[in-house]
Amino acid sequence: MVQTTKMMSPKTEIPVIKNYVNGEWIASKSTGTLDMLNPATTEVPARVSMSTKEEVLEAIQYAKEAYEERKETPIANPRTLHVALVN
Repeated sequence: MVQTTKMMSPKTEIPVIKNYVNGEWIASKSTGTLDMLNPATTEVPARVSMSTKEEVLEAIQYAKEAYEERKETPIANPRTLHVALVN
């Protein structure tokens, strides 16, 4: 079975999703992107940046630091976490 990919309308620019690192949306230094495919429609609604090795290592370091700072913080319930993330 062959699956084809539908691109959005030619007039519609497909957005490139930035990397979310250390609380900020940051554009990658790389020009490479990867199509995000909606499996239900086979459309490509967005693209994601293909980060450089340095960007990945930096994100990992920030994640490790955040984990160390927060690993002992109790979560009252999942709703508390959801509200904190949404706001």
